[in-house]
Amino acid sequence: MTYMNTLLEWLRRQVNKMNNSEQKAFEWLKKQGYKDNEIIFRRRDTPDFICSDNTRFEVKFLYKDKIIFHGKQFEQMQDNDYVLVFDRDKFVRKFKWKDRDKMPFSINLVSPNRKSVLVSDQTWKDLTLLRLDFGVRTYAKAIEELIKTQKENTHDRQ
Repeated sequence: MTYMNTLLEWLRRQVNKMNNSEQKAFEWLKKQGYKDNEIIFRRRDTPDFICSDNTRFEVKFLYKDKIIFHGKQFEQMQDNDYVLVFDRDKFVRKFKWKDRDKMPFSINLVSPNRKSVLVSDQTWKDLTLLRLDFGVRTYAKAIEELIKTQKENTHDRQ
């Protein structure tokens, strides 16, 4: 097996490890003129892709009107890095990191001490009702009360 065949085989395995947005971004980069062997995918690093010309791309999924960065990602982004935003399977926008404040959507930072959970619209409505029922101000408190109630009910059954 030649070096090029080995490299292409490794690249195929990396593509199989990409999430849907990363796969779409990989295809988008190829449409921009990059060849397979000019695109390096970094599965557990930021940015997701570095191309042979040293252009760096981070891939983000649009959640309604926001994209989410975790603390380390936010720190590792450089002004000239590009962010590729996808909504489901559709490419939405490319922007430079230094221009993030000019985007029509918000960029949320999830700190290492906080966790985020994506919920459906119906679950969000249910949580809102629970928050009101429990008489608490935050969704976190509503969830804590729900867990406490569940534990009490489980303990009572034993």
